[in-house]
Amino acid sequence: MTEKNVYGINEEDTVTPIMVRDAIIQYFLEAHKDCLELAIFDKKMTKMIIIENVKKVLDKLVETMNTQPKNHC
Repeated sequence: MTEKNVYGINEEDTVTPIMVRDAIIQYFLEAHKDCLELAIFDKKMTKMIIIENVKKVLDKLVETMNTQPKNHC
């Protein structure tokens, strides 16, 4: 049994666009934790609105990736 990395993906896993999206969201949350807390404190935005905005952009990327022709070497 292999260990999963910080994003919950095994080395042997086939990485899908949705897995990439989720990993980016997780990275975004960790990397911008202080900024998110400040934004929440200032009541300018809630964490969920920020996450939803990031997710919308990444969902569009997933949709684009899923409709592209697959190139196999």
